[in-house]
Amino acid sequence: MTAARILVVDDEPNIRDLLVTSLNFAGFQVRAVANGAQTISAVLEEEPDLIVLDVMLPDMNGFSVTKRLR
Repeated sequence: MTAARILVVDDEPNIRDLLVTSLNFAGFQVRAVANGAQTISAVLEEEPDLIVLDVMLPDMNGFSVTKRLR
């Protein structure tokens, strides 16, 4: 069985690293990015099964990212 792919989006490196470490330990395949533009690119490159998205990002908020991805 293939591990589920999770995209973690957070501009705070400590939070991002904590989530990545925890999710990797739980057996998930994890990719992490730091802003909205990187999120959109990452989703277009490989469709993740789940996106853990911070609402307050530096370039666009999480709600705007969600609208663009829909």
